[in-house]
Amino acid sequence: MQRRELSTRRRAMRIGVLCSGGDAPGMNACVRAVVRRAIAAGHEVIGIRRGYQGLGFTDFYRDPCGEPIMRLRSVSGWSRFGGAFLHSSRCKQFRTEAGLKKAAANLQKHGIEALVAIGGDGTFRGAVALAQHWNGQIVGCPATICSARTAPSGSRPLCTRQRKRWIRYTTQRRATSGCSWSR
Repeated sequence: MQRRELSTRRRAMRIGVLCSGGDAPGMNACVRAVVRRAIAAGHEVIGIRRGYQGLGFTDFYRDPCGEPIMRLRSVSGWSRFGGAFLHSSRCKQFRTEAGLKKAAANLQKHGIEALVAIGGDGTFRGAVALAQHWNGQIVGCPATICSARTAPSGSRPLCTRQRKRWIRYTTQRRATSGCSWSR
């Protein structure tokens, strides 16, 4: 029994996680989930600050001890907050061949074998471009405030205009239905 357990155990990986594009709801919760699940599986997680820009300039998350490894305590309570504690940004240099090669070299230099990219359409386009220069595994996690990217289930996130319409609609319905509850 013990022999079988050892043969099915996987080697620990070093996983990078980044948020790219504009801040969107759920980015912190997603980073937290990635870190918690990876640690539970015996992997290390490196937080990459400022999205693809941070990947190009090696801007990694540092814990209070100065280590780049994210731990359970690093992400404790993150799911309660909007935005992105890792900071998200757009990077013009990442759209060039030289920028992609530099990012791939930084991933290899730091031993990162997998990358979780959290963001919208531009984030996924960047991940596809990076995959042509780097042999690691890339996982995309949708986080967007507009309907540029459709979720696999066919559901779409509410963009700002749709959200405003929905709030106006529900407010009017409450006002006309005699409901005393207000926002």
